[in-house]
Amino acid sequence: MRKVNSLTSVIAIATMFLSGCSLLPGEKSFDELADGPGRILQPEEVIDAVPTDEPFADLGNKSPYSVNGRFYYVMEDPTHYRARGVASWYGKKFHGRKTSSGEVFDMYSMTAAHRNLPLPTYLEVTNLDNGQVAIVRVNDRGPFVDDRLIDLSYAAAIKLGLADTGTANVEVRAITGDEIAGAQQMAEASSAEVRESEGVEADAVMASATAGADAAAETATEQVEDTTESVAQAADEAVDNAADTTAQSGSASASAAETVAAADMRLLQLGAFSRQAGAESVREQALAAVPGSSVQVLKADRNGNALYRVRLGPIATANIDAAKASLATAGLGQVAVLPVGTDGGECVAGCQ
Repeated sequence: MRKVNSLTSVIAIATMFLSGCSLLPGEKSFDELADGPGRILQPEEVIDAVPTDEPFADLGNKSPYSVNGRFYYVMEDPTHYRARGVASWYGKKFHGRKTSSGEVFDMYSMTAAHRNLPLPTYLEVTNLDNGQVAIVRVNDRGPFVDDRLIDLSYAAAIKLGLADTGTANVEVRAITGDEIAGAQQMAEASSAEVRESEGVEADAVMASATAGADAAAETATEQVEDTTESVAQAADEAVDNAADTTAQSGSASASAAETVAAADMRLLQLGAFSRQAGAESVREQALAAVPGSSVQVLKADRNGNALYRVRLGPIATANIDAAKASLATAGLGQVAVLPVGTDGGECVAGCQ
């Protein structure tokens, strides 16, 4: 009997590796802060995952699959999935190792592990103990503990307020189909501690104006027109500073092209911190990750407390993905994309 059990265990473990699964997040109840993250996050730094309509991964969706002698089945369609149970979290022990979907686990990203949902699936997670809500992207398998429903990344645990307690009662709801667009707006709104709400609105306005520049003048609301006017003014000032002083007779078409070029620039916000030292540390990391970039620390006041925002840019939208990849490699995976001109406060470091 022992030989049979041993053989069964070996086969189960081999199956896990062949199917691309990670090394069982959730085997223990949760990671301790003392031996967990190398960089402590604050709730105001954490940005929700933004749901998109992604195809299911080639790895991690084999059904059934076996772990520790038990078989688990993967749902074909997560639509209407809703469940309640206990959430735990995992962090440094698995940071940098491959997840079941083949992606590298980043404890600072808003991800999660689930036994049955297809990979990836976006979830709205509500901490029933404190009312906190977060949006995560399921890209891993686990937790393989009977009384656990979901294993959250360290960042998600911080956002939901369960990093210290280790576990919490949660409700999870799949975000699919027509719900994705609304959830995208929720993800942006829930990042208010990191991004000012007017910056999020301006970003949406900019995207709308770029997609339909010709129709915007006739169909945009007064808010869109005001924002577009501000963008045009910022573009004109940039052109005035950079243009040759002898070029006085630019045509209307050239002016329009300059406005569009300015609208194509963005800022990357890398975090918001209650201490200036933490913000400047992230600034140094960003400068090393994206050499030659402009990175500033901006001090603002929020409800009477100092808040230090770290912003990189302006940067062309065509270069954003490459910059975000370099930042993620440096451990700066929580990046918010903002329009140029978003108020960030008084510059205290990296000023130009």
